[in-house]
Amino acid sequence: MSAASMPGTTLTATTFRGRGVERRAMTSTRSRCRSSSTRVVALFDRVRAATVSSKARAPQLTSADVTPGQGAGSPKWPEIHDRCLAMGVKTVDAADLPFLVSDPRRAILVDVRQTIEFDEWRVPPAVNVPYAIPDPNVIRRAVGYAISIKGGLKVRNPDFVSACRSAAEAQLSARRAEDGVVVLIDTKGGDLTVPPKRKGSGTLDPTDSQCLRAAFELKQAGFGDLRYVK
Repeated sequence: MSAASMPGTTLTATTFRGRGVERRAMTSTRSRCRSSSTRVVALFDRVRAATVSSKARAPQLTSADVTPGQGAGSPKWPEIHDRCLAMGVKTVDAADLPFLVSDPRRAILVDVRQTIEFDEWRVPPAVNVPYAIPDPNVIRRAVGYAISIKGGLKVRNPDFVSACRSAAEAQLSARRAEDGVVVLIDTKGGDLTVPPKRKGSGTLDPTDSQCLRAAFELKQAGFGDLRYVK
């Protein structure tokens, strides 16, 4: 039995033309969807490439580019204390340290003491990036020995920021060293949880430390999750 003779079925040229139009419309719609999807993916790829490229082109600041935390040009300690708080330097209790640095791909522990002290004893798994180094002037350094300063008089390490970045890049799994967790440790950790002494000249301030002065510089250099051991 032919289709034309089937009961209730009437096939005309108009019917075939209509079905052809429907098929062409469906094909056109699918083509437009594929084209739109391709454009969206291409746009996403361009945005992602631009973002990565922007990060790659962002200049890496060094110790020479930041306000020093010690020595010539450095602010007084109360200002450094306030700026560390404002920049979001976080406090770590010593009891919480082992868990925090248990995954070396996520967090790096940086000991900012001078190398001679680090060689005598250290807190694993710390790496040593000294914030202060022996004064290159032998005569001035000898003055330190004369007044019983271990290692002699010291000056701010001009390569501290770059050295800290290199140490973090070598250990952390983050794309940039500045995106990982960096924990600073010192013999005297300092304290951001209490106000600094704002009066008096030459007065020892228990909130002050090399650790926090180092953190002050690293924060300026773009390190995001920066912490110190109290």
